[in-house]
Amino acid sequence: MLKSFWKILTGNVFHAAIDEEIIYSQLDHDVDAVWSLFLASGYIKTEKIEKNRRGIEEYTFSLTNLEARCVFDEMKNH
Repeated sequence: MLKSFWKILTGNVFHAAIDEEIIYSQLDHDVDAVWSLFLASGYIKTEKIEKNRRGIEEYTFSLTNLEARCVFDEMKNH
């Protein structure tokens, strides 16, 4: 997760799988659930959706706006 976190903070996009049915108990052990929550809450946006070799959709994300960047910057400092 840290690698994706640093990518997004530096203005780059990153790839992750998304679970549209987030179960909050998954947040402790499933990185994709964390990104799913960020997507559902509007902090990140989908740039592109592609299917991988196994037919699973993989999403390319970026931050939505300056406010989202500030939130991520604040998380970085704590």
